[in-house]
Amino acid sequence: MNWKHTLQFPDSPKVSEEAKDLIKRLICDKEHRLGHSLKTSAPIGKFKDPGDADDIKSHPWFSNIEWDLLSVTKPSYTPEVQSLDDTSHFQDVNEEEMLHAIHGNDEEGEEDSEVMEIRKKMAFVGFTFRSSRSQSAQKRTSVCSIIERD
Repeated sequence: MNWKHTLQFPDSPKVSEEAKDLIKRLICDKEHRLGHSLKTSAPIGKFKDPGDADDIKSHPWFSNIEWDLLSVTKPSYTPEVQSLDDTSHFQDVNEEEMLHAIHGNDEEGEEDSEVMEIRKKMAFVGFTFRSSRSQSAQKRTSVCSIIERD
């Protein structure tokens, strides 16, 4: 996404100035990004020290967070889910509306829609998932069938 041209905050729901500032300081060029404190002599991606997250944690939007107690604090909201892949708490995204909002009625939006369809089809080409659980189940099945034959 071209955040420099498309990042906008709607009038509703109301987004606080602190939240807007946090988002803008996380979605920006890395040199200006909140928490960006790399050593100039260190290899790319190496931080100065473990406290570099303090830059983000000290942002005003997080002022009510007690970081030292976070792991033992009960969440203010815990969604009820039916299964591990339950997405009922996420709103549906209409891709056509999204492309229209970005490009309007121009031909580029139609081309982007075609590109998006191709990307969806190609997203997992070359990837294979093999569950160790299903392999174990296959082994058990084959052992059971041997036992039954005897």
